[in-house]
Amino acid sequence: ASEDAKKLVEEERSIARSEIENARAAVQRVEEALQEQERMSRASGRQDYEELMKEAQEARRIKMLHQPSKVMDMEHELQALRVQLLEKSMHSLQLQKELAMKKKEEDDMSNLYELDGQELLGSYLRIQKCSDKAAELSECFIQWYRVTLDTVKWELIS
Repeated sequence: ASEDAKKLVEEERSIARSEIENARAAVQRVEEALQEQERMSRASGRQDYEELMKEAQEARRIKMLHQPSKVMDMEHELQALRVQLLEKSMHSLQLQKELAMKKKEEDDMSNLYELDGQELLGSYLRIQKCSDKAAELSECFIQWYRVTLDTVKWELIS
């Protein structure tokens, strides 16, 4: 849906650019004609000059009326898409948090030991018993592994 929206926005932008260029060309032609008419109006009178001025103003008015509205519509549509994306991202984060909490609850029921401390490089961790069923730590062999999120591979820490 996001790709379709991007394509739609790009198509609208392309159309808007084309219309802007056409309006610019029309304004340029009118302005050139206006300049030519200015030269001629000095000899032929003031009435033709005023008509061309009105035409130029009309062309500018049309350009200002049509183009900003399309751009504004596209900006509103983009803003709405950004809001939707933000809402979906927030919802996704909430679901991920809920899933992590559910998994933690399941793990807590099956784990006999718990690590206490910050799980950061260089910090100290303490192993605590979570259940009376757990064996004494002095009787256990403990081996540490480094686990990365992007792979399933466990790396032995010696």
